[in-house]
Amino acid sequence: MKKKDAIKFLICIPCYNCLETIGRLLSSIEKQHYSKLVVVICDDSDNDELSLNIFDIKKKYQSITIDYYKREDSYEYHCPGNTRNSLLKRALSHYNSDYIMFADNDDILEFDALQTVSDFIVDNTKPEVVVTDFNEWNEENKEYLSKITGNTWLHGKFYKTEFLKSFNINFKMELYTHEDLYFNCTVDSIIESMNLRKMHLSLNTYKWVYNEDSLSRRGFREGRHCFIEKYLNDYIHAASDPFIKAALVTKEYGPIAYRRCIDTLLYAYFYYQGALYRMNGNILPSCKDSIQSYIYRLMKTFNISKNDVISLVYASPAEYMEKKQYSFMGVGPYIESESFGDFLLRI
Repeated sequence: MKKKDAIKFLICIPCYNCLETIGRLLSSIEKQHYSKLVVVICDDSDNDELSLNIFDIKKKYQSITIDYYKREDSYEYHCPGNTRNSLLKRALSHYNSDYIMFADNDDILEFDALQTVSDFIVDNTKPEVVVTDFNEWNEENKEYLSKITGNTWLHGKFYKTEFLKSFNINFKMELYTHEDLYFNCTVDSIIESMNLRKMHLSLNTYKWVYNEDSLSRRGFREGRHCFIEKYLNDYIHAASDPFIKAALVTKEYGPIAYRRCIDTLLYAYFYYQGALYRMNGNILPSCKDSIQSYIYRLMKTFNISKNDVISLVYASPAEYMEKKQYSFMGVGPYIESESFGDFLLRI
């Protein structure tokens, strides 16, 4: 028989001007019907709307233990990486939880998902990380748009508190974008090097709510340089730095780290091609510079040639096409102007 509410969960929620959406998320948390649960909300807003209404919010969702605080620390530059670090620090220092998860203030947890996750954790003797599936969700039409699995975002992931604390895992400070990617790549690098456990539970736990006004989608609608194009250098460093740093420190690298660094280059190429296609060749010069710099960093770190990279990337055509399809989420559908191999040898 399963032990009800066996695992103590803590949910970290960063909030920025979120008064209109936070109720939707809290309602979905309340519908977990899970007792061993604490919600920590960090208010990083540029107004006082949430702080002025937090008393009524706590009263409305009184079945949930809610810890709210207004972020007033020493960081002048407020960005997602800093805010999530503030949340994580508070979670680790103020509470005795078993697992930590992150939720965006405008998203939704699937009904009664936490008990199934708790059972899975107990049955598998508490792995360091549990990865579940999530769906993109259209709140207006109440319909699922796409199922997402095997990603490097924070959604639907549960991190063992002691694991995060023992290895001092944090978000990269002052990172405006891809802070979740850097965090998860750090997690994966440690799990591989220390032979720890990251397990997948085939369960939809999270609804990632579609928002056409988000920074990442606004560029598509307005014909501007898209989000991933502007911040391609952030993406490259967030996806590769944890693995490259580990390789430099240990003077060795595992096959997973090596593959992840190669995949970062491949995705950077896909994003470059997508932006090139969307902008009719009028791409930001910084994109090419970022990729070129990363190529030579890869070659130096792993002592490989461009032909070595090309051979690995083309080893599985099906995997190549799968990753290209996945890149459409960042830049939309596109036609490559040249092959990956020609691009790599030319640049």
